[in-house]
Formats: sequence, structure tokens, C-alpha cells
Amino acid sequence: MTSNFLPQFRRQLFDWLNLRVAGGRLPFRRVEETPPITTGKGPMAPDLVLWINRDSLLAGAMILIPEKNNPTLLENGCEAAGSLGLRQFVTWEAQEVNLWETAADPPRLLKSWRMPDSRVISADDFAITFEQLLRELKNLAVSAVLPAEQLPPAYFANLCLQTLHDIEPFLLESARLAAPPGQPDGSISRNARNKGWLTLWRLLTLLQHHRMPTGVRPERLDRALGYALTDLSQEDSRHLAFASDEPQLPESAAIRFHHLAGRLAQLGWCQHPERTASSLGLLFAEAARGYQLETAELSVPPAADELLVNHLPPQPLAGSILVAPQPCLAGWKMTFPPDEAALPTRTYPSVAALSANDRPARIIATIGDPQPLPAAQRRPRLAALRQPWPYRRFQLPGDTPAWLWDALHLIGLADPDGSLQLTLPSSWATAPGAEQLWPLLAERLTLATLQLHADGRQTLMLIGHNQAPDTLTISHPDGSSLQVAPLLEDADLATVAALGATATLTEAPIAPRSRRKHPVLAEQIAARVFRDGLPRFPEDYLRRFDLPGLRTYLLPGPLQINSHFFDRINLAGPDGTTVDSDNPADAEALILASCNGRVRVDLPTDPALTMRLVTAYREDLRRLWQELIDECRRQRPVQKRALALARRLWREQGLPPVTSV
Repeated sequence: MTSNFLPQFRRQLFDWLNLRVAGGRLPFRRVEETPPITTGKGPMAPDLVLWINRDSLLAGAMILIPEKNNPTLLENGCEAAGSLGLRQFVTWEAQEVNLWETAADPPRLLKSWRMPDSRVISADDFAITFEQLLRELKNLAVSAVLPAEQLPPAYFANLCLQTLHDIEPFLLESARLAAPPGQPDGSISRNARNKGWLTLWRLLTLLQHHRMPTGVRPERLDRALGYALTDLSQEDSRHLAFASDEPQLPESAAIRFHHLAGRLAQLGWCQHPERTASSLGLLFAEAARGYQLETAELSVPPAADELLVNHLPPQPLAGSILVAPQPCLAGWKMTFPPDEAALPTRTYPSVAALSANDRPARIIATIGDPQPLPAAQRRPRLAALRQPWPYRRFQLPGDTPAWLWDALHLIGLADPDGSLQLTLPSSWATAPGAEQLWPLLAERLTLATLQLHADGRQTLMLIGHNQAPDTLTISHPDGSSLQVAPLLEDADLATVAALGATATLTEAPIAPRSRRKHPVLAEQIAARVFRDGLPRFPEDYLRRFDLPGLRTYLLPGPLQINSHFFDRINLAGPDGTTVDSDNPADAEALILASCNGRVRVDLPTDPALTMRLVTAYREDLRRLWQELIDECRRQRPVQKRALALARRLWREQGLPPVTSV
């Protein structure tokens, strides 16, 4: 099959299978196209998977549609099938369709259907072969599943990863609703991802130590995990602790985790220590990939008190200092050999938490978070920078990326006689604030090697001035290297950026354009939030009192305070017409009542009663605004767009401005 025809044919098979599965006469309940899975040989994506129960990772069949037959086809097919818990798989090739059994080595051919030559083949031939294959898969659906004791480690890793993938929208919604005003969307997404991974590690840790609470209802799972962790030693649970700002586990996600715990116990995940350790290793590798951590073994093992930032190599750490996201530290702790004597002396979740007393002789760091810090976090980070830089005051732009803050902190900790290895994003030299970064680097250390990566990143290997080599080495992604003259002491940032001009970069794929949401979305949100109507002020609130004395005011339009003399307040409309009020309660009530375009309003003659009406009305407005914000955040992932939509819908209802709520 050609590369152009293959996706079309796969889609056709997918549509046929969906029609047959919808009929309800097959043991399969769902068909999935190219689902990503992890295997012992790395990530794969089989063309088609037929699920008996997807939530339990119970597959019934797997179909591969290769562009051409190659020596690794059957080997990769066996690996992918085992990772899905299957003992067989199908290859739909250009001239035949084969059903393979994975138990034998090499795989044994169970059945084969020959296809007519491409010059005479018709759609009916495909349909006939499809029906014969489907009949065979139906008969073998139950026997196709591997018994629990034969399931490979990758199967358990996929079971956990599928749960994380499926609950991602629910975690994101929970984190979005719990976020304080002004928190960037990137931070909200990171909080949601952290919640998912930490909950998974907590659950697996308790299962591994046989401390998983039983008889717990799903909605109480989060609290039950917290209580159960207190039964573990501090060493086993310190990276699993609950944070004060951690979002709640939504009920839908708790149900999936509850089901996952039962499924793992049912399959005896803890009964085979080697398999358990291997599955944890696969999960940790996936977490490290998602958090962009380096896990490759270092050529020179880290020594005592050396600092590793976002580097978790599979080798003894000999009392070194680790900085990595909490979920990665938790996963690393679970995968680290229990009999390994050389453990890190200290671990930190962020660079800002490092002490100024730490002066590591070697620092190896990979940093690349492009998100600017929220305004509320910039002041604490400036204060943290004063520890390694006590005599400097930094003035960084508001859009300075988070990685540059980390880089400045690390440079301040670097030993002038030691070494610093920084892996930075491809556009680091043009980032806001970078003009302050390079002079500090050059002041303290000398660039000895510039490593260029295929994805555009650059690794700067710097050493003390007294150890500077005679040449500067530029290493390319293909393994070749180039020796050039060392940088001058006063070399500027543009000169450093030009050194990477010869890098061989792989062009990033163009992200598909997201479709604009249907215009009725705003109407649906408004109908849901304002389903009980809008509060009418002051009429709806006057009904709570028995015929109070009223005073009539004429309203020329939306009012604003014009002048204020003691309790007497003069209000002005858009045409300059003024309305006088002899107390603040009436003035506030007049401003609120004038927002919806009415021309007159009746207010109580008793100012204390008017203030009670205003207080009740504002309370209802605050409740409506919060409901509107929550609903917009559920529908619009980007915080700024959600807030803009909420403000627009609020204005359209003729309600008082948000600033007055």
C-alpha cells in the first residue's frame, strides 16, 4: 500500500468496524484509530484496536496496516499486542490479510486470506475479506486475551496512562475553577497534570505497600489516600504529600482511579516484583517525557553536593542535590532501587527553593518553561534572587519567561572554579531579559562547548576562567564537531547567538488550526446561568417588606457620582442631568437601578432599609457573576477568553458593571 492510500483505507476499515460494532452483535464495544501506547521498545500507535472494555484496557483485537512488509513488522506487532494484553494480532497487507499468534517465536501464522491482484481487485473483495476476518476475530475474542500472569509490564503502564489521559479534561476543569484570579493558563494546566500524576503515584505506592484503603467510596478517595499515606515512612511518602494549593480530585476522576485500583488488584500487579518495577520504570519514563526531564545516563556520575536540575539519570546520585517537579520526584523515588545506598542529600521542587548556601562544584540543568511568571509571583522571585545575588537588583520585563528566572538563580549559585551545563530553548538569545543573562554568565564562567540539538535547543557548557581551553567546541546534532576561536571577554549576545547558525534543525509540525466554537455557545451559557431570570432591583427586594414608604426618582440614564459633600451626593447622567441624594444608601441604589435603562425608580424613604436592599442585590449579583465565570471557564480553556466572554454576556443582560459587583 502507498503512503497516500494507507490513511484512506484505514479510515474505511474504521468506518466499517464502527457500523458493525454499533449493531451490537459483536463482543467489541468500541473501535479506536491509532491510539498511542507505550511498549518495552518505546511509544507505538497501532492502526486499529477493537475494545471489549476500554476503561479496563480489555482489548479484543489489533489490526496493523503496514505501508510495506518489513523485517520489524512482526516484531513490533508482537510488542504492541502484548502491551494491550493480546496474544494475537492482524496484519492487513497489500496482497493478504494474516492473523498471527504472538506466543511462538517467531510469531505463528494462524490464518491467512489471499487478496486478488491490484489490477482486478474490487470493493466486494475487500468486503468479503473483511467479513471473514471479523467472523474469525469474533470467535477468538475471549481467547485472544492474555491471562493475568502473562501480562507484560507495558500492559500495566498503559492501563495507568489511559486513566490519566481520560481524566485530563476533568482535572483541568477542577484546576481552572480552583485557580485564583490572574493565574496563567499554563500554570493551571500544570496544576491539573500534577494532580493526575501525584494521585497515580499515591495510589501505586499504597498498593505496593499493601496499604490501599478498602471499602472507600470514590468521592472520598482523595481524603482516604491522604490518611493512608500517614501509615508509611517519611522516606516513602515525602514526595507524595498534599499541597495546600492542590486542586480537589473531581468525582469523575476519582471514579476512574477507584476503578484503576480495583483492576490492578484484580490482575495481581503487586504479586510479581520484577514486573511491578518494570511497569513503574515505564510510567516514570512517560512522566519524564511529559515534563521534559532528561533521564540519560551522565558520562561522569554526579558526585556529592553536585546539583542536577531536571536531570534524573539511572545511576547512583552519591548525595547530590536534585531539583525536579514533585510528580517526577515521586515517580523517581518509586523506581529507584531500594537497596541503592547512594541517595540524594536534598530534593527541591523548584530552583527558587535552593539555598544560597549551596555552592555546587558542578551544575547540570535543563530549563525551558516559556511561560512568564504571574505578577503575584515576580516579587517573591526577585526576593529569592537576592540570596545568590545579594548586591544586585534585577529589573526584568513582565514577559520574561520562567526559565530565564531559573537561569539567573543558577548562575548566582555557580562556583567560579566549577562548571555549569545549561540546556536552554532554541530562542533563548532573543527572549525578554536575555540581554541581562549573558553578561552574568561571561562574568563568572567561560563557554567551552556549545552543543546543538536537533530540536533547536542549545547546551552551554561553561567552566571557570582559569580552566578555559584554547578553542571553543561546537557539537552538531549529527555527532560532528567544529573547533573555533574562543569568545572574547567582551563578546555580546548577538555573537553567541550566531554560533548556533549552523545547527541542523528539524522543522516543527504546523499545529492544526482550531475551529471556532459554534456561535450558539454564548447563548447556551447565558441560558444555563440565567435560567431563573435576572433579579429586578429594587422591586424583587421590596416585596420582602410590608409596604414601606417610597420616594420616586427620575433617571436620565446610567448615573455616576458628580460631587460629594458630607452625606449629600450629586449624581450626573450621560446628558448632564443631575439627581440629588441626601444619603449614600440612596445614591448607591440609584446608580445600580440606572444601569438597565429605566426612567424612574421608587426607593424606600428609610436609608437603612435601602441599604438592606442594596446589600441583598449585590449578594445576588456576586453569586450570578461567579456562576457565569465558572461556566465560561468550563467551556473556554483559555482564561482571558473565558473572562472576555463572561464580561460580554454580563453587559448584554443590562446588569451593573462587574467593577461594582
